[in-house]
Amino acid sequence: MGIKAKILRIDEPDFGCEGREEEVVVLDRVTLKNMDTGQEIITRAEDGWLYQQDINEGDCVEVAEDTLKILYKK
Repeated sequence: MGIKAKILRIDEPDFGCEGREEEVVVLDRVTLKNMDTGQEIITRAEDGWLYQQDINEGDCVEVAEDTLKILYKK
Protein backbone atom coordinates (compact mmCIF):
# COMPACT_ATOMS: atom_id res chain seq x y z
CA MET A 1 0.00 0.00 0.00
CA GLY A 2 1.32 3.43 -0.88
CA ILE A 3 0.88 7.01 0.18
CA LYS A 4 -1.83 9.08 -1.45
CA ALA A 5 -0.31 12.44 -2.35
CA LYS A 6 -1.01 15.58 -4.35
CA ILE A 7 1.72 17.05 -6.55
CA LEU A 8 2.37 20.60 -5.43
CA ARG A 9 5.30 21.38 -7.70
CA ILE A 10 7.52 19.84 -10.39
CA ASP A 11 10.93 21.47 -10.89
CA GLU A 12 12.90 20.54 -13.98
CA PRO A 13 16.69 20.96 -13.85
CA ASP A 14 18.21 23.90 -15.70
CA PHE A 15 21.02 22.85 -18.03
CA GLY A 16 21.77 26.41 -19.10
CA CYS A 17 22.75 27.39 -22.61
CA GLU A 18 25.03 24.34 -22.87
CA GLY A 19 22.04 22.01 -22.91
CA ARG A 20 22.41 18.40 -21.86
CA GLU A 21 23.80 15.28 -23.44
CA GLU A 22 21.12 13.09 -25.00
CA GLU A 23 21.97 10.01 -22.93
CA VAL A 24 21.51 11.86 -19.63
CA VAL A 25 18.37 10.84 -17.75
CA VAL A 26 16.66 14.00 -16.55
CA LEU A 27 15.32 13.79 -13.00
CA ASP A 28 12.77 16.34 -11.85
CA ARG A 29 12.38 17.40 -8.22
CA VAL A 30 8.78 16.67 -7.25
CA THR A 31 7.20 18.22 -4.17
CA LEU A 32 4.14 16.37 -2.89
CA LYS A 33 1.67 16.69 -0.03
CA ASN A 34 0.67 13.53 1.85
CA MET A 35 -3.14 13.58 1.67
CA ASP A 36 -3.51 11.82 5.04
CA THR A 37 -1.00 13.72 7.18
CA GLY A 38 -0.49 16.98 5.28
CA GLN A 39 3.27 16.37 5.41
CA GLU A 40 5.34 17.67 2.50
CA ILE A 41 7.37 15.03 0.64
CA ILE A 42 10.18 15.67 -1.85
CA THR A 43 11.22 12.98 -4.31
CA ARG A 44 12.76 12.67 -7.79
CA ALA A 45 11.14 11.28 -10.93
CA GLU A 46 12.27 10.89 -14.52
CA ASP A 47 11.03 13.82 -16.60
CA GLY A 48 10.15 11.62 -19.59
CA TRP A 49 8.18 9.19 -17.44
CA LEU A 50 6.14 12.03 -15.92
CA TYR A 51 5.26 13.21 -19.45
CA GLN A 52 4.38 9.68 -20.60
CA GLN A 53 2.07 9.20 -17.61
CA ASP A 54 0.59 12.71 -18.06
CA ILE A 55 1.45 13.55 -14.44
CA ASN A 56 1.31 17.26 -13.70
CA GLU A 57 1.15 19.72 -10.82
CA GLY A 58 -2.17 19.38 -9.00
CA ASP A 59 -2.56 15.66 -9.82
CA CYS A 60 -3.12 13.04 -7.13
CA VAL A 61 -0.70 10.10 -7.24
CA GLU A 62 0.20 6.96 -5.32
CA VAL A 63 3.73 6.98 -3.86
CA ALA A 64 5.66 3.94 -2.57
CA GLU A 65 6.15 4.29 1.20
CA ASP A 66 9.66 2.81 1.25
CA THR A 67 11.23 4.50 -1.82
CA LEU A 68 8.94 7.54 -2.30
CA LYS A 69 8.78 6.58 -5.99
CA ILE A 70 5.64 7.79 -7.76
CA LEU A 71 3.78 4.65 -8.78
CA TYR A 72 0.83 5.95 -10.77
CA LYS A 73 -1.68 8.74 -11.21
CA LYS A 74 -4.96 8.43 -9.30
